[in-house]
Amino acid sequence: MLDLLLVNGRYPDFDSGLIKDGNIGVSEGKIAYIGSDTPDAKEVIDVCGHIISPGFIDIHMHEENFEAEGEKYVIAQMMLEMGVTTALGGNCGNSRQSLRYFKEVLERLGGAPINYAMLSGYNSNRKWLGIEKREASKEERDKINAIIKQEIEEEGSFGISFGIEYDVSITTEEMIYALKDINDPNLLVTAHIRGGCVKDIEPIEEFFALAEGKPMKYQISHLGSMAAMGNMDEALRKINEMIDAEPDKYNYDIYPYNAFSTRIGTASFDEEFFDEWGMDYGDIMLTDDPYRNMYCDKELYDKVR
Repeated sequence: MLDLLLVNGRYPDFDSGLIKDGNIGVSEGKIAYIGSDTPDAKEVIDVCGHIISPGFIDIHMHEENFEAEGEKYVIAQMMLEMGVTTALGGNCGNSRQSLRYFKEVLERLGGAPINYAMLSGYNSNRKWLGIEKREASKEERDKINAIIKQEIEEEGSFGISFGIEYDVSITTEEMIYALKDINDPNLLVTAHIRGGCVKDIEPIEEFFALAEGKPMKYQISHLGSMAAMGNMDEALRKINEMIDAEPDKYNYDIYPYNAFSTRIGTASFDEEFFDEWGMDYGDIMLTDDPYRNMYCDKELYDKVR
């Protein structure tokens, strides 16, 4: 007997590329039946007029900042209402708080609206040790590696993320050093790459250099905002070449927007990059109070920076 049967719904059949009418049964949390019959089930729900879908996985989430914003869910609740049931947080080198504290809050709140998978943010660990916009010493690198190792082995981290563009003092050598003792093929390495591939795809090639001889899985974050300024064709050729060679090792994600957002103080908004991006002050819209939905001019840009 099934645990749950959803009847009179519609579902996407990816083999045929069609949306089909049918019933879907669930047993022990997994889809166990798809068809037109009505097998016995402990619970039957009529979903007429609705599409039946498994929960979506969001590979690139920036999780709640419990330390700064209080112990409440906002982002995760929005995710759930959009059909996301599992999300990967800690991206772009940015852990909003330590993974141990994050887990403690989830326990205090009695669980979360969605399932979290969390990465260890390399940039955040640098920042917590007082290392920003300069190269890290070997001693400092070893301290970061020890923290990340503990999070992977004891706190359940799914891997490590780098935000290279956000702190360009992080060298290729330093990232390779960060991965030297990580060899679990089930772990994930992600990166907001070094730049927007305006002149060439060297930032993508740098990321692939991290993977040489290492068994982990590698994900380029939000490719659309990292390679869409003139070199997307070449970027995709390189990425697809790597995926074709090792399909279980490499991937990338992309969002469907024609703009991007990040902190106003990052290198992405340095004036020296304006020409490369083909932008001016008036192309930057602020999203936080007291300047919410205001476009910048030179004076406002300097003030918020």
